[in-house]
Amino acid sequence: MKVSILASDLSSNAMGRVFVLARILARRHEVEVVGPTFGRDLWPPIAGEGLDIKAIEISESPRSIPRMLQIARVPTGDVIYACKPVWSSFGVALQARAHRGRPVVLDIDDWEWGFSRYAIRSARNKLRYMVAAALHPHLPNAWPSALLFDRVTSRADAITVSNSFLRDRFGGAIVWHGRDTDLFDPARYPVEEARRELGLALDERIVMFFGTIQPYKGVEDLIHAVAALDRGGVRLVLAGAGDTDAARAAVEMARARLGPRATVIGTQPFARVPQIIAAADVVVVPQQRTSATRGQMPAKLFDAMAMAKPIVATRVSDIPRVLDGCGWVVEPDSPAALTTAIREVLDDPVRAASMAAAARRKCVAEYSWNAMEKTLANVFERIGRAN
Repeated sequence: MKVSILASDLSSNAMGRVFVLARILARRHEVEVVGPTFGRDLWPPIAGEGLDIKAIEISESPRSIPRMLQIARVPTGDVIYACKPVWSSFGVALQARAHRGRPVVLDIDDWEWGFSRYAIRSARNKLRYMVAAALHPHLPNAWPSALLFDRVTSRADAITVSNSFLRDRFGGAIVWHGRDTDLFDPARYPVEEARRELGLALDERIVMFFGTIQPYKGVEDLIHAVAALDRGGVRLVLAGAGDTDAARAAVEMARARLGPRATVIGTQPFARVPQIIAAADVVVVPQQRTSATRGQMPAKLFDAMAMAKPIVATRVSDIPRVLDGCGWVVEPDSPAALTTAIREVLDDPVRAASMAAAARRKCVAEYSWNAMEKTLANVFERIGRAN
């Protein structure tokens, strides 16, 4: 069977999910990835990863909408796998099904309408924001697209989701943001070597956040928490920070509050992620509780679990379930709670090591690519039998 994965934006970090799904499906099927780039290059972390990608350059101007419609004629797969319920992926997939009669599987890894609601509420000029988005409905983050396709997900022939909130809302099978636990294996990345590669001192305690910084990721809470530790020898590392407005603001804040005790590492290729995480003493996932995060499961949580790192995270989405018995879970939007948990990790290395080892075991058993492959195989085998 050949699977055509339709990406909503080949230039954005939405490709993180696409990359993982493509790699796992390629174990059993021929896979191609199709999608728009909206005038930018492919997302840097996937460069050189060997995916069969068919990129269609689409401008952000509404004049390019007719060209968007042409994407539906590009996929050649027996099954179309649309990533995200937005026009540039799911809408195109439904159009492709109408043209060629191919079944459509929809993957929902975030609650897109929840993101749009958050963006509208956060906008300085809500009316201007809503009008601008309405004039560009073909863009992946346009609220009209998110609102419409949130309500027509049942038109897919099958659905996969990344967490229980999305399953309860849309149905389908949970395919977690799992990781290749053979690649993400702490035995392959000595801490000393990882720190030398990053220019980090061996005698420092490294508190790390890894991921594209967005306002709801809680990075400002983490910066306050590390500043409140009030001890020497602790460094905050913001890795994979990205080039968003939120990222620039957080980096400026970290440098203002922590001075030389803050290190910033830009966007990284996938192959380098395990080595960077290997340098951490504790990985923090400080999600805030918003409409944007109710249906979001941070993929970097699974990176840290696979790499057997102590994890401090907030009580949002399925994080408590995933970290049950193998991590520190605190209430969101509370720098003080983060400070307390980070201090516990740093002050009790024996317990921290035990929890980290448990996280690695759980990731291998439940959230590895091997575990994800079984779920995906069941979904696509059913689709194949039905067609």
